[in-house]
Amino acid sequence: MALITVKNLTYGYSEATNIKAISDVNFTIERGEYIVLAGKNGSGKSTLAACLAGLIEPVAGSIALEQSLIKAEKNNPNSEYTVPIALIFQNPNNQIIAETPELDIAFGLENLGVATKEMHKKVACMIEYCKLKNLFDAEIEDLSTAEKQRLVFGNARILQPALLVADEPSAMLSSKEQEILKSFLTDFHQAGGTLILISHNIDEIKNAERVLVMNQSKLVFDGKPDELLQKESEVLEEWGIIAKPLQKLQDSSAERKTFCSFTDASFGHVDNFSAEIQSGAITAVCGESGIGKTQLLEIIAHIQSLSKGSCQIHNEATMAFAVQETEAALFEEFVVDDIAYTLKIAGVPNEEILKKVESAMNLVGLSYDVFKDRKTFSLSGGEKRKAALAGIFIADPDVVLMDNPCAGLDIKSRGELLSSVMELKARGKTVVFTTNNPEEIAIADFCLNLNDYRADLTQTVKEAAHQNFSKQQDIDPQIAGIKKRLDTMAEIKKIRREVKNSDTLARHFFTIHPLIKFLITLCFIVATLAANQNGIIVIIIAALAFAFFCSYPIMRLIKGIAKIFLWLAIIAALQYLLLRDLQSVILFLLRFFALYIPLVLYTFINTPTEIMHAIEDFLFPLKTLGIPVRNISFIFAIIFRFIDILREEAFKISIARLIRRGLGKSQQKKGNRLLALMSLFVPLILRTLIRADALSQAVKLRYYSPTGNTRYQKYRINLFSLLLLALFFSATAYICFF
Repeated sequence: MALITVKNLTYGYSEATNIKAISDVNFTIERGEYIVLAGKNGSGKSTLAACLAGLIEPVAGSIALEQSLIKAEKNNPNSEYTVPIALIFQNPNNQIIAETPELDIAFGLENLGVATKEMHKKVACMIEYCKLKNLFDAEIEDLSTAEKQRLVFGNARILQPALLVADEPSAMLSSKEQEILKSFLTDFHQAGGTLILISHNIDEIKNAERVLVMNQSKLVFDGKPDELLQKESEVLEEWGIIAKPLQKLQDSSAERKTFCSFTDASFGHVDNFSAEIQSGAITAVCGESGIGKTQLLEIIAHIQSLSKGSCQIHNEATMAFAVQETEAALFEEFVVDDIAYTLKIAGVPNEEILKKVESAMNLVGLSYDVFKDRKTFSLSGGEKRKAALAGIFIADPDVVLMDNPCAGLDIKSRGELLSSVMELKARGKTVVFTTNNPEEIAIADFCLNLNDYRADLTQTVKEAAHQNFSKQQDIDPQIAGIKKRLDTMAEIKKIRREVKNSDTLARHFFTIHPLIKFLITLCFIVATLAANQNGIIVIIIAALAFAFFCSYPIMRLIKGIAKIFLWLAIIAALQYLLLRDLQSVILFLLRFFALYIPLVLYTFINTPTEIMHAIEDFLFPLKTLGIPVRNISFIFAIIFRFIDILREEAFKISIARLIRRGLGKSQQKKGNRLLALMSLFVPLILRTLIRADALSQAVKLRYYSPTGNTRYQKYRINLFSLLLLALFFSATAYICFF
């Protein structure tokens, strides 16, 4: 029997529109095969991968597993595999669950019930293999895209899957990082693993043992790479395997002026960068992953500031910025509404909007007739990228900035986009885009290689970056306001890291067993609810003292209360109007402060994983009764993890709107500013649901189980923590009973 047998597989996105993502697909996968799954954007490749991984249920057909995979699914120790299937997404941000690389790689092993000692050995080996040894305890947001993708590979590889499905994992990576990831996949295959690689890369197609091609939801080819490439060129173009060669426009530099100039600039890992960007030209920016290509575009767009040096814009020009993570630029429910957003806010008549939307969609190769009624987040990754670019092009900006615009596009779509870029140049536009692809660089008039300016990351450069961290003079004022709120959270995380790594007394509060920290916080809550007015004042003083010993900035507590004080005052006023009792109003306010401080401190001295373990330990008596308490504790961990995700999503939506001039001064009517601000709520909810779905899929892919799991982290109860708990228990008991 084949490893996996797929029969008559069909999946539809919508019964109302009868749009099929995959239709009547049949094939088998043999043990140890290396298969490339190719096809145009939107042909059904990612949907097929999701069906294979069990993330979505097909409406018809079946997927049959070999008996050894069924045993693996039950985690049978006699099976040669640990799990049947693992899947790697194109966007690593959608697949990371824990707060550090170490804990994230360990999460899957915890779910499989691997012994703690063995788990530590496996995690250490995988961290080193994925070249993340120096980042094992780093915050996830501090990792580059390439480092995150290596982490996601490690998450999948450590599960020892029989079949690994990789959905365009190298689409956002530099050539160097692509080679590293390719070596990881090759090692997996040579070790006996079965590999399906979704790719548009012609070299990867040639290197495969077998190629499957999807087109318009159907499997149209199943055979050897040589057999595929012998097909007629018209057929291969239709399938998105090859594209017509591009004709580069003749350079007409006689009337060209300087649009932007950098002088002795430092940003990212770049130092002493001096260069000019010419108007009316195409400029490609290349360099290894994480060096600062994206930062360069953000500096030009007034989203980021330089660490040192200067960036001067020499003429007034409207700018639009297409970000690499396309979902960050999409926020409306329907494709047409998202593309039209800028013109709607500008008050352009509906008839004119529809004409411009159709023109912009056709420019990027997204058929208006086919996609006008489609929901934005039902699109494939490549289709989302086209929609995001159409939303940029529709504003007809003078300068177009694009961060790796061809990532995730099939070869035909990439050719169409590059033709669109040259069309923009022909219209007199200035185009700056990042890439490491030689074919994309070939259409540019100029190329800036940031590797030539790579900083040595000396202490001087780091200090300069730190000293200018809060400088916002070169940033759009509205963006600066949004970034300031994010910088505040980054500052708190930085303080937490410094305290945990210090030799001060505060460090001991972080090393206390999670259950004891939970019980201490519970003591604060119980005492606050039971105490009278004088007792609550004492509790507030004790909480502030606790904050001092934990090295939490007292001013941050005061500012946090100040932000919500207006709402507290309104509630207090209503309470007074209803009860006419000033004493109860004062008691309400004091109780709020007494509860607010310890809860803030609890989130400061605990990670989401520690919170999960604390709640699980606290509910242990229920676990002995057969109640799956891990589900409850895991929900709390996800909630705390999701707070950062929501903040990040709100930031991305706000930035995307500002970039597309939805909140800008140009083209905007005064009456629409409030509309733009108020309408942030709906897209945030929409994006929250999308991220929640992605997170649930990531958890499922890690074989989450409420029972039979183990723990990677080891906690110890020392004398200091016991004495501290005894002190708080005694104080709480005194308040409650005396």
